[in-house]
Amino acid sequence: MVTIVVCNQKGGVGKTSVATNLIGGFDYHFPEKKKLAIDLDPQGHTTYILHKDPNELFPEDLDSDKSVYRLFQRDPYQETDIVHRTRNQNIDIVPSNITLFRAQQDSAIAKKRTRVKSFLKLIENVYDVVVIDTPPDLGTFVLNGLFAADYLLVPTDLELLSIRGITDLWRTYNFAKEKNPELQILGILPNKYNRKIREHNETLEALKNSPFKEYVLEKLAISTNAALSRAIASGKTIFEADKKARSYKQFRELTKWIAKKCGLNGK
Repeated sequence: MVTIVVCNQKGGVGKTSVATNLIGGFDYHFPEKKKLAIDLDPQGHTTYILHKDPNELFPEDLDSDKSVYRLFQRDPYQETDIVHRTRNQNIDIVPSNITLFRAQQDSAIAKKRTRVKSFLKLIENVYDVVVIDTPPDLGTFVLNGLFAADYLLVPTDLELLSIRGITDLWRTYNFAKEKNPELQILGILPNKYNRKIREHNETLEALKNSPFKEYVLEKLAISTNAALSRAIASGKTIFEADKKARSYKQFRELTKWIAKKCGLNGK
């Protein structure tokens, strides 16, 4: 089982878009393999795109006992308690909702940094690929993702403040690496890149001349395009929404490259 965490403390960089389209890309390349998405963001955007809108679900469909929040409770659970089938037969999800945000206020939960790792041990023979989406901070849920994953992918927009955010994330990565020596960095992925905007090009050049220059995935950058925005707004991946879109080809290539880095084989 290969586990990838998508992480950046800065909000608005497109983590969820990357996470959901990454798992969509894995389904394209590996239709026969079982994939799992874990939504660790209380906003539940990954849940919305891959499963259902958490704000519209009835309590009996997705309450705290049937969401990722269950991992942070004292009561024992089985993996079937929190794993939901999506509309794609080969993609399951551990969903999130606003309950997880309230959980952040619990000081006891702040100490529970290995709950996702423990959960993954239960299912390591069930799934081939796991993608974890995280909230825009460096708190408990991000640490859970970093402690549990094999690989870290860092999406970033191309605003000047992004480099500062990556510096802070790097410190958190080094801390997590002490607890999870197996964690490797896939790279820093420029996202929402518009070559016609001078600031984007300047920020990209700054990243390429920063201490993180060896990790910048310039050739795999995801560009800004209307088709991807429409797909996200409609609760779909680009693989479901528009196979003619430029971002469809970009995410297909990104997933192919990541699969090779992680030792997976596909079409």
